[in-house]
Amino acid sequence: MERIAADYDRRAAQHERAAAGHASEAAQREGEAATAARNACTHEREAERALELTKSHEQEAERLLQQTRTNERETHQARQEELSLLVETQAHRREAKRLVELAKRYDPK
Repeated sequence: MERIAADYDRRAAQHERAAAGHASEAAQREGEAATAARNACTHEREAERALELTKSHEQEAERLLQQTRTNERETHQARQEELSLLVETQAHRREAKRLVELAKRYDPK
């Protein structure tokens, strides 16, 4: 009987050591899980900041696009005005030449 009791005691001690090992592993896994959760929170905050920065860049890009379109319209208008002035200048030049020719005919000096 004593041998059976000693066997049970030995097995119980083995089971306790195994249980302690499992508890230690579980505690280690809990620590790893807590670290992973903290890292996930950090990554989530970083992702949110990156998203906000991306939105800010998109808004700036949109503003620059609108400014570019405005600049293009103004450039087009300036070119149209330049072309109009060129045409007008050429017309004045032709008129001036015509007047010079007329003046030469009536006053050859």
